Amino acid sequence: MDNASPHRRFFAHAVRIEHIVHLDAALCDDMFFGALRDLISQDLHEMLEVLSEGGLRFKRLSQIACFDELEQWLARLAWKLELGFLVKARQPYFIVDGKGCFGYSWELSRARWFFRRDYASAVNAVHEWAAHNHAEAHARLQA
Repeated sequence: MDNASPHRRFFAHAVRIEHIVHLDAALCDDMFFGALRDLISQDLHEMLEVLSEGGLRFKRLSQIACFDELEQWLARLAWKLELGFLVKARQPYFIVDGKGCFGYSWELSRARWFFRRDYASAVNAVHEWAAHNHAEAHARLQA
């Protein structure tokens, strides 16, 4: 991990944070509301993966079939332990042409959710993902 400040690492890897969700706060009434509910429900399968990857490794998580089940399970879990943060990041696809030019455009981009029990770990996971994508593009430039 480099020692650059977080905002410089975002800038250096052309990555932006689109959404930050503190699950404990978002579920204070045992359910998600409004635009947040719509946002999370659209990405159910990715949500299940990132929750497990980020540390919620419970058998029940693998059995969830719909968003309502996920929401109810997370709400019950929030009463027992501190859940953490969902962070959605976006990064453009890097353009490497045959002339040695390296650039990007936000017209084509990739987005991914991350979940970690604390915010700093979530931000670090975003940085690792972004750095990997950036390094892969530079490797294509060298090839």
